[in-house]
Amino acid sequence: TMQLKDMMTPGVEVIAPEASIYEAAEKMRHLDIGPLPVCEGERLIGLLTDRDITVRAVAAGRDPLTTQVREVMPPDVVYGCDDQEIQDAARLMAQDQIRRLLVLNRRKQLVGMVTFGDLAVRVEQERLVEERSLRMNTAEDGCLLITGVLDPVGGAAVRSALEPLARPSGGHDDRTREQRLADALVELASGGKPAELHVTATVETLKGLAGAPAGEMEFAMPLSSATVQRLSCDCSVMRVILDGKSLVIDVGRSKRLVDGALRKVLAVRDKHCQWPGCDRPASWCDGHHLVHWIDGGDTNLENCVLLCKRHHRMVHEGRWKLIKVDSQIVTIAPMVTFGLPRGPD
Repeated sequence: TMQLKDMMTPGVEVIAPEASIYEAAEKMRHLDIGPLPVCEGERLIGLLTDRDITVRAVAAGRDPLTTQVREVMPPDVVYGCDDQEIQDAARLMAQDQIRRLLVLNRRKQLVGMVTFGDLAVRVEQERLVEERSLRMNTAEDGCLLITGVLDPVGGAAVRSALEPLARPSGGHDDRTREQRLADALVELASGGKPAELHVTATVETLKGLAGAPAGEMEFAMPLSSATVQRLSCDCSVMRVILDGKSLVIDVGRSKRLVDGALRKVLAVRDKHCQWPGCDRPASWCDGHHLVHWIDGGDTNLENCVLLCKRHHRMVHEGRWKLIKVDSQIVTIAPMVTFGLPRGPD
C-alpha cells in the first residue's frame, strides 16, 4: 500500500513566525507558491497562505512591513505522517476540506507536502492498477483465448512494444490490423528467438507422408505436418526410438540445426528477412532451409536464409515456394485449382 512519503513533494520552503508578511509575500511570489509552512526551528507551528495575507492583513489595513507572520496565520494546522496511507490522508483532507496537507515524520519534523489533486490522481491510478487482469483459456479447437485489462501505464508499455512489430511488412501483406497485432504478440513472446516448444513427431510426419500421425505439442491441438516442418526448420532435434509398445529404448543427443555460428553468419549476410520487401531485422527472424533437412537439404549457408515468422509460416503452411536465382530470393505463389480434377476422356 502506498504511503504519503512515496508521493509527497520533499524539501518544502518554510518561513519563521517572526518574519514580516511582506517577506512571506515576496517568498511566495519568487517561488510561485500559495502556501508557506511556518516553522520555529524544526517544529511546525502553522501554515500561511496568500489568502491569509490578503484577508487578515491587507483587507484589515495592517502594515505588511511590521505585521509578523504569527499574527495572521491560522491557529490550527492539519498534517499527516509520512507513513500514513494515502487513502487515509485523502479522507482526512476531505473531512477538513483542505487542499494541501503538510507531512511530518515521527519526530514531528516537516518533511514534505501533498495536494488533494495529487492524492486523487494517485488513488485513481492505484485503483486502475489493482483492477488489472489477464485471462488465458483454451478453446475446444485448441486456440488460445486472451482477455484482460491493463492500467494506462502498463497498457502504454504493451502498445509501444507491439505497434512497431504490427506494421505491414513486405509484399502481399493483406493481414488485418487485428491479425498483425496477434502476430506481433507472438513475436514479442518469443523475443525474436525460437520459442522453447517441445514438439513430438514421427519421421513420416516430418516428411509429410499421407496417413502420418499429427505432431504433438503441450498446450496445443495436434499439429499438421506443414507446421511441424516449419518449427523443425530452426530447432534442436533429438532422436527418440520407441519399440512396438511405445516404450523408449534409445535417446540420442539434442542437436541444434541453425546453431550459434551459422546464425551469426546468416545475420551478417542477410541482415533482415529475405522475403522481397520485408525489412524485419535478423534478430526477429527464423533460420529457413530452402530444401528441408528432412528431404536431404544441408544445414549450411548456401541452403539457409532468414525469414520473419509471418513469411516463414507462408512458405510452410501457405505453400509458397522460395528459390534462389543468381543469389537472389524469388517467391512463387501457391497454385490454385478451380473445380474438380478432370477425369480420363
